[in-house]
Amino acid sequence: MILKNPIILVILLITINIYGCSTSSIRENVYCSRAIDGDTIEIIYGLNTKTVRLIGIDASESFTHTNKYTKDIIACSKQIGKNPNKCKAEIKTYADIAKNRLKELCEGKNIQLKVIDKSSPYDRYGRILAYVEIDGVDIGRQMLEEGVVNIYNSFDHPRELIYQLTWEQNND
Repeated sequence: MILKNPIILVILLITINIYGCSTSSIRENVYCSRAIDGDTIEIIYGLNTKTVRLIGIDASESFTHTNKYTKDIIACSKQIGKNPNKCKAEIKTYADIAKNRLKELCEGKNIQLKVIDKSSPYDRYGRILAYVEIDGVDIGRQMLEEGVVNIYNSFDHPRELIYQLTWEQNND
């Protein structure tokens, strides 16, 4: 676990809040039409709809044909010693909780996307990779604080450290 010392944690958080995470980015104000799952939303951008994958968070999948879902089932069964069928029901519940929370936070609202300026702002599924903010509140970080999603660090991003600290603080 990163930084168990509370004094160092406070100093780090104050520094991040004062100086921010310096990064070149593109900000867009858009309308969120729906939450697709716990870490993906659909937006209306001009006359088009686009999907946006929130950077830095990962929600349980609500469908059963993905490798991630299978890995979650196996991890649940091993960690807790439960029947895989009970784990399937729990993971489905976690997926619903995350999706419903993202829906409460974003759906039907004007939101701000912060797209990291990199060679491609899209993931392999064609979704826009972005932070989502409403009135200056980072929705991904809020969901980490609430414990409805996990951290997702498949690539470096400017808020990675603060997301890691937030996740660790809520998963001790």
